[in-house]
Amino acid sequence: MAINILIILAVVQGITEFLPISSSGHLALISQIFPLSDQGILMDIALHLGTLLAVLMYYFKDLKGILYSILNFKVDSLSKEENVKVKYLIIASIPLVIGGALLYQFVATDARALMWIAINSIVFGVALWWADSRSKNNDTLKTMSAKKAWGIGFAQMLAMFPGVSRSGITITAGRAFGINREDSIKFSVLLSIPAIAGAALLGIYKAGDALNNLSMDLLIGGGLSFIASYASLVLFVRFARKFSFTSFAIYRVILGIILLGLI
Repeated sequence: MAINILIILAVVQGITEFLPISSSGHLALISQIFPLSDQGILMDIALHLGTLLAVLMYYFKDLKGILYSILNFKVDSLSKEENVKVKYLIIASIPLVIGGALLYQFVATDARALMWIAINSIVFGVALWWADSRSKNNDTLKTMSAKKAWGIGFAQMLAMFPGVSRSGITITAGRAFGINREDSIKFSVLLSIPAIAGAALLGIYKAGDALNNLSMDLLIGGGLSFIASYASLVLFVRFARKFSFTSFAIYRVILGIILLGLI
């Protein structure tokens, strides 16, 4: 793979994975500018593993107790707060599994049209602005309920449709439920762990004999994806502590309009 294409794919994956701006929308736009070819399942796995590593490193303090208990088969040693986190993350992940089984075929074909990506970018950009501007901003992960975890989980299911944005719709749901900006981001990012890990495992399963063709490109792509993901996550959290998500909503609407103009 040409190094310039590799850099583009890795940076786009890293930046758009956690920002509420739709990775599929950006890839659709970039494909109109650059002659992007299918990067292959192994590169897709490498890019996602790079973003997963960035999450694990950034939220290591939140995850170390959970990871230690799971890896050592000592789930009963989890603290009450860690138990709640695991419980809510499991609850919020269930709808995506169900949705994937029911909607995969439709999403993989009809829903990937450029028009739908553009419309979803605009509609859910407006939804992000509405939820963020009207949120009571008085709830945290420590005080959120299982009902809200279910709600965020069902919202994440919509992210199967290109242009919606997994991070965008989960953050929107968090804000709609009154969860403050920083914790909305945190839950959205932590929720990406089972989603990304599951997608990577499925990709490895589907790769089959392709696993015999590992190359340096995979290491470079994964490394660049990790750097871009970690940097965007750090900057995004810092931004959310001071500013609203209105700028991201406006950006999504503009992106959608540009994509509609390309049809």
